[in-house]
Amino acid sequence: MITKLTVLGCGGSLGVPNVMGRHGECDMNNPKNFRTRTSAWIAHNGKNFLIDTSPDLRTQLLRENLSGTPLDAVLYTHTHADHCHGIDDLRPYYWNNQTLVNIYGHAEHMAELQKRFEYQFIGSGNFELYKPILKANIVAGGPNIIADTEIQVIEMVHGDTPSMGYRIGDIAWCTDFKMISDAGMKALGRSEERREGKEGKSRGSLNDYKTRPQRLTLASPVGQYPRRKLDQAPPLNVA
Repeated sequence: MITKLTVLGCGGSLGVPNVMGRHGECDMNNPKNFRTRTSAWIAHNGKNFLIDTSPDLRTQLLRENLSGTPLDAVLYTHTHADHCHGIDDLRPYYWNNQTLVNIYGHAEHMAELQKRFEYQFIGSGNFELYKPILKANIVAGGPNIIADTEIQVIEMVHGDTPSMGYRIGDIAWCTDFKMISDAGMKALGRSEERREGKEGKSRGSLNDYKTRPQRLTLASPVGQYPRRKLDQAPPLNVA
């Protein structure tokens, strides 16, 4: 069983460099330091999963020759703009198959996306032109079956919002967080009960993970997660 990760983007929320040309300490003589916003594509056992829809999604998919490749599900980590505002680029997947695109994430995030991009879920104006194209689905921490694939959902916290990581096969994608649940640690193959990371440090040292029993691709340092209750029930049109 082959699992392949394509990092579509790994830049900060403004990209590198930003529109003012600022790039921090990145050496812009190295073309690898021209970074787009965060998204990832995971191919596993004949299924294709997109994690987040960055504002640079169209450019990323064309650059990586993934345009036209079937998409089985979209997994959202959270709803900050740099991770979801390329959502309109999902429309061609619906046009191509005339089938709603399934998106997955935390209940709070699915409710927020439906509020922010209502027209994507219920249509708008001329229904023949602006049909609904997305179906929201809620996932919880632990194993979830998505597109006939078992995916481990990792519960995390990013600032004051929940964030979700995903493990598909031997690849785990965890980004934008400061704390992670104990169950999430176990899903990542860590023996320690808890490990705390620093918010804003979006990439961990591989040396931190040498003791893990399985080979994983990890995108962030890890920590602990205090559980929180939802303020309200999810909308009825969220699966």
